[in-house]
Amino acid sequence: FMPNFIGVPLGRMLIRRVLNKVEKVKAELTTVSHMIERTGVKRIDLLKVDVEGAEMAVLRGVKDEHWGMVQQVVLEAEDFATVEELRTLLESKGF
Repeated sequence: FMPNFIGVPLGRMLIRRVLNKVEKVKAELTTVSHMIERTGVKRIDLLKVDVEGAEMAVLRGVKDEHWGMVQQVVLEAEDFATVEELRTLLESKGF
């Protein structure tokens, strides 16, 4: 769970559970918009978000000018408390 996903320095240590063991993993974190700009993608047919509670952070990482490229969004909300906030954000972007 990365509640402050946006703005987290690259290379921050993540912890994940594997077969009841805790393993530290270095991972590069970035935003959807950064990847769009880096790769030159012109269209995203499906943006799938499954990030164990950091859904809003991921969606906030999409700049306004990039939302028009996204045709569909599928996401898994970690808890019901954020569902309304997620729906409001997506509706404001035309979904």
